[in-house]
Amino acid sequence: MFKFESSSDYSSFLFSLKYQFPEITNSQINFYSIEPDLFLAKGTIEFNFEIRLTFHEVINFSKKRIVRYAYEVYRKNQLLYFYDPQEHPEDSNLVPSFPHHKHIHPNIKRNRHPAPDLSFDRPNLHFLIREIIDQLL
Repeated sequence: MFKFESSSDYSSFLFSLKYQFPEITNSQINFYSIEPDLFLAKGTIEFNFEIRLTFHEVINFSKKRIVRYAYEVYRKNQLLYFYDPQEHPEDSNLVPSFPHHKHIHPNIKRNRHPAPDLSFDRPNLHFLIREIIDQLL
């Protein structure tokens, strides 16, 4: 599994996504340094049927891990679901993937489900793109 070896490796990973997944119709990705070993990756990946994934990742390359992220999936302007790692220790249902979880409708802010496929230690975008392809396209 690809890890966070260097910022140039991760940059290549990000900008090659549209070639790895023919279902991607457009992508707008920014990747830049915010501190010597800290980088911000953010962007939008678009698919057919007006589906889009927006993402925001802060990656620490000295620690070789994501330190913060947010992923949102939309159809047109409707938020379908989102992922975040905000800790909710009071929610015992999230223990299997703590702190990673998915918010879904109804009551999207409070309706949380474990997200065992997300990690701080490896890229998440392959999983997210595959989920969109398998479930929404």
